[in-house]
Amino acid sequence: RIVGAGLALCGVGVTTLDDALNDVTTFAANVTGALTYVDASNLTIGSVAGVTGILSANNNVSLTVPGNLSLSNLVNAGSGIVSVNLTGGASQAGGADVIASGFLLTGGAGAVTLNGAGNNVTDIAYNRAGSLSFRDADAVNVGTVAGVNGITSGNANVVLQSGGNLTLAQPIQ
Repeated sequence: RIVGAGLALCGVGVTTLDDALNDVTTFAANVTGALTYVDASNLTIGSVAGVTGILSANNNVSLTVPGNLSLSNLVNAGSGIVSVNLTGGASQAGGADVIASGFLLTGGAGAVTLNGAGNNVTDIAYNRAGSLSFRDADAVNVGTVAGVNGITSGNANVVLQSGGNLTLAQPIQ
């Protein structure tokens, strides 16, 4: 169990911190392998001890947040998948973009508002009982990510903005 105001990870290879009692306020990572982090409450992706945001060198990033998620800095998985299981809502500061081949949001019912101009994901999938507002810098596909098909919002509003083509390969419901 890791508890504290901030946690900065730097490392090579797979990093798994999946204790549900982990509880940090601000999280940052620069790793060269897949990253899994589970927190016990609200979480901010920010800067800690000179490490800014999350960089995974084209590997998957998985976050579990039983609260609200605040993106204050970049989450860059490159050609990897970013998956977030979240019970609360999510917000994003300017420049705190999500970059990934796939972006998956599951769990909870809070509003997810990720309208950063630099968000750049190839495929997006969403299975939550809350509203979604997402902006992508170029083309984006509502597709299948990690086995989840399309966007299911529990009859909440869905707003998608695309700087290129918006493709609906899977349903929005």
